[in-house]
Amino acid sequence: HIRLTRPKQVVQLYRRLREAPEYRNQPTSFSLEAWTVDADVVINLVRMLLSLRSLTLFVGPNWTPEHLAELLEKPMEGLKNISLRFRP
Repeated sequence: HIRLTRPKQVVQLYRRLREAPEYRNQPTSFSLEAWTVDADVVINLVRMLLSLRSLTLFVGPNWTPEHLAELLEKPMEGLKNISLRFRP
């Protein structure tokens, strides 16, 4: 399970998974609990995680409707639970 709470952690994990692709199948749940992250990096990171069953995202002001559409346009086959919390 992966739980990120700071924006810098997103970039660090993205770099780590690009360098070591053998870890992409291990996490089954991903939770991002930070409001100010680069939405494009988050989308790329989530797409790298191939075995997700649960996805939790805090969607802040950097996200647009197009970002959410891009995240959900390709089916994530094992995904059973998705939770989005929007910042007003």
